[in-house]
Amino acid sequence: MGATSIMLDQYIEAKVAESEIDWIGLRQLLGYSSRIDDLTRNSDSKANTLALVAAMLRRGFQAVDLRIADQSDRMIAVPWPDQSPAMVLDRIDREWSALGRDPNLWEVCWFDLPQAAR
Repeated sequence: MGATSIMLDQYIEAKVAESEIDWIGLRQLLGYSSRIDDLTRNSDSKANTLALVAAMLRRGFQAVDLRIADQSDRMIAVPWPDQSPAMVLDRIDREWSALGRDPNLWEVCWFDLPQAAR
């Protein structure tokens, strides 16, 4: 393991802790997917990121959109209607491909860990 690498289960547990205070952006996962030792390493950052997303979904994370709740400008997480892993991964793949580039921070989706999964 290199100095900047981390194991998948360590990374997921760090995201569990982070989810107590913030949502997790797809862009964050993209940035770390190449540093996680037990993901399949290849030159395809999208494939590595989707493998990381699959692991997060198995842990109980949900794909969400962030929206302004009301006139208070408070953000809320709105879960995607279909949380089955196959559908979430397919939707991320399609929306990412439609961009024609890697997503930025506010594009495609965010992840939230419901209280029941903590």
